[in-house]
Amino acid sequence: MHSLFDLVKFEYKKMLTRKSAVIILALVIIAALLGHILISLRGYVDGESGRETMIIDRTYARALSGRAIDAELLAEVQNAFSDIPIVEHPWQLQYTSELRPYMHIFRIIQPIYNVNFNTIQDLTTDDLQNFYNIRHEQVVSVLSNLNIGDNSKEVMIRLDSEIETPWIFEDIESYRGFFIHMYMVVYLMLFAIGVCLAPMFSTEYSTGTSQLILSSRFGKSKLIMAKFITGISFSIIFCLFLVLSTFLISSLFYGFDGANAPLQLLLTGSVYPLSLIQTAVIFSVCVLSGAVMFSAIAMFLSAKLKSAYGVVIILTVLIFIPIAFYASEENAILLNLYRLLPSTVMHFELLFSNIPYELFGLAVMPYVFLPAFYILASAVFLFFARRAFKRYQMG
Repeated sequence: MHSLFDLVKFEYKKMLTRKSAVIILALVIIAALLGHILISLRGYVDGESGRETMIIDRTYARALSGRAIDAELLAEVQNAFSDIPIVEHPWQLQYTSELRPYMHIFRIIQPIYNVNFNTIQDLTTDDLQNFYNIRHEQVVSVLSNLNIGDNSKEVMIRLDSEIETPWIFEDIESYRGFFIHMYMVVYLMLFAIGVCLAPMFSTEYSTGTSQLILSSRFGKSKLIMAKFITGISFSIIFCLFLVLSTFLISSLFYGFDGANAPLQLLLTGSVYPLSLIQTAVIFSVCVLSGAVMFSAIAMFLSAKLKSAYGVVIILTVLIFIPIAFYASEENAILLNLYRLLPSTVMHFELLFSNIPYELFGLAVMPYVFLPAFYILASAVFLFFARRAFKRYQMG
C-alpha cells in the first residue's frame, strides 16, 4: 500500500510540473473566481451599475420574502402594472418605484399565465385565485404530450401534486447566479481535466518508457492503479474546489437567502418537490460524477492513442457538442441519449427535466439515473484503459 501511495505522489508530481497543466489550471481558477463577479457587475437599469442594481433588487426581494404567492400578492402585482405605458419590448419599460418591487414575482407567474407587462391586466379574480390549479393543468397537459410511457406520466404528475402550495417567496438570486455561472465553470473544468490527464498514458509511449513500465514488477498492476487514482482524485478535488468556490462567491455577492425556497421559483414547470439547497447539492453531485466519467474517458483515450494532442482534440470536441447541438424535450429518446454525455451536466435544466429514464417499467429521475450511469461508465472506461495500456506493444 505504501508503494502505491508513493506512485500516486509521483504521478501527481509529473502532472503538476507540466507547464501546460499549471497554466490551464491557473487560468481556469482565475476565470471561475472572477468571471462570476464580472458578469454580475453588468447592470440592466439605466444609470445604475451592476452592483447597485443587485442591491436594489435584493432589497425589494427581501421585503417580499416570507410571503405566500397567493391571490392577495398576485393582485398587488397586477395593480402595480396597471398604469404602465404600452411597450413592444420589456427592455423599453421604465422601472418605476411602484413596478420594480414586484418584478421578481412577475418573472415567476409570467410563464404560467402566459402574460406580458401589458396583458397581465386581463387576468380575472378567478385566474388569480386558481394560480396553482392553472399551473398544474399546464404541467399535466405538457406531460400528456411527451413521448414517454403512461406509467412515467403518472409518476411525474403525482410528484407535481406533492409540491407544497402556496409557494413561499424568497430571494433566490444567489442560486440563480450559481446555476448560471456553473454553465461556464463546467466547460472550463472539463477542458482543464482533459489537458492535465491527456498525457497520463500517452507520454509513456512518446518517451519510450512504456516497455520499461510493462516489464517492471508493478507495471501491470500498481502503476496503472496509481494513474487511475491520480486521475480520478485530481478530478474530484478540482471539481469540488470549483463548485464550492462558485457557490460561495455567488452567496457572498447576492446573499445567502433562498435555501428553503421551492425549485419552482426558478423552474416553474418542474415537478420535483425540492428546495433550492437540495437542488444545488444534487446538481453538484451530478457535476462531480460527470467529471469522474470525463476523467475516465481522458485516461482511456490516453492509453489508446500515442499522442496527448490527439486526446485533447477528441475531448475538446466532446466538450463542445452541447454547444453545437441541443436536444429538446420534444424527442424523449434523443434527449435521454444526449444527457448521457458528461459534458451536458452544465445544463441545469436538463438534470431536472420532467422527462425521466424508463427502466423495466420504472420511471427513474434524470438526476438519479445520470450519476449512477456516469460512475458505471467510468468503471468501464477504466477497464478498457487498463487493457489498452497492458496490451500496447512498441513498434
